[in-house]
Amino acid sequence: MRARRLMLVLLAVYLMFLGGSAYYTLFLPVRVVHHVVITVVLALWLIARIRRGQGLPRTPLNPPLYAAVGVWLASAALSDDPRMAFEHLWFPLTHVLMFFALVDLIQRGRQRMVMEAQFFAAALVVLLTGIELASWYFGLGIVPDTSVGWVEVGIWRPPVVPRAALAMNVSTLLAGYVAPLVTLIAAWALTARRPYRPVLWALVGALLVVLLLTFSRGGFLSLLSALGVFALLRLMQSSWLTRLVSARALVIVGAVVGI
Repeated sequence: MRARRLMLVLLAVYLMFLGGSAYYTLFLPVRVVHHVVITVVLALWLIARIRRGQGLPRTPLNPPLYAAVGVWLASAALSDDPRMAFEHLWFPLTHVLMFFALVDLIQRGRQRMVMEAQFFAAALVVLLTGIELASWYFGLGIVPDTSVGWVEVGIWRPPVVPRAALAMNVSTLLAGYVAPLVTLIAAWALTARRPYRPVLWALVGALLVVLLLTFSRGGFLSLLSALGVFALLRLMQSSWLTRLVSARALVIVGAVVGI
């Protein structure tokens, strides 16, 4: 079990900071290795389930996901360049399989492994951003153009704030990862036992700082959308409110506000 936990953490770190980062686009070897690694890992998981006489995990999302895959396949077959279209199907298809792999872990009672992997990845984002800020402020030279820090020239309150990007090389990518993660960790903190809550809330606060330092409008909108959906779900669980307003009406109002 410990080896599986470590492997899942390492896989999450790899997906976040190497295979899923800007390195994938910039370096061909990273791209090739990423395709091989993800294809092999998902193929081994799928083969193991087939050997146990199981198919894909059953969830309420299976029918729409199958419909989406059908549309993708039909679109690729009818496209102007079917070869390129089918090649680009690798991304959505592997993401669907990743979803089912995570569902499989949760259905087998391994949700703690999933959350721990996410926790370590989030903590690493905070750590790398802290190193980036320290390099900018103290002139550590870890980030380009930070060989001289503000403190070294006697400026203790810099007039500008840096845009965080080191963890994923691009500030927009970093914001896209951190924004939904804030909601996930906050929900975890609400349901965790007392000894773990302060640590989780501290991580939420640190992730919010990272998100603010990305200066990404898309990241801010993503966080607001996530918080709005979370608030709507909580309202739908409120007995006194559901007596006054039906759950369907709440969903419609939430959708209108979201649009």
